[in-house]
Amino acid sequence: MYDRPRSQTESCVCYFQGYSAALLTNYYDKLHGLKFEILKTVTIILQILENFVDAFFDANPMSQLGWIGMRNKMAEKLSEMSGNPRKQIEFVKSMRSKYTCGGEPSLQNALEMALSTLKHMPTHTSREVLIIMGSLTTCDPGDITQTIKV
Repeated sequence: MYDRPRSQTESCVCYFQGYSAALLTNYYDKLHGLKFEILKTVTIILQILENFVDAFFDANPMSQLGWIGMRNKMAEKLSEMSGNPRKQIEFVKSMRSKYTCGGEPSLQNALEMALSTLKHMPTHTSREVLIIMGSLTTCDPGDITQTIKV
């Protein structure tokens, strides 16, 4: 693991060499549908996600990335795992118009869906979940600590 030199505008990102990674991103954004100033924040978040996807595949060219959304106490798979960075960037660009959040997020349901997707990955891969959540609460059907321990 090493940090590459970065420019003034680039944030610090740790990169791993020599292995492939599988990353599922859980996305919930309660800011959708609100006033103009907040929608500018959503646009900025989606731009940061585009930059993240680009940096992720630059650092891990043999990796795969997938998206899971949370809304109305449920989790849904927004995209399949893919190793194509262009496809993932196009998905992020289309996320604002295609996917709207509503209701309460369920972090437990999203983690269980991520676990069921990642358990089929080969043993030599690193299974990682990145959670992007704009809500301070979660509405879970059970004890989320048991899900986190898995």
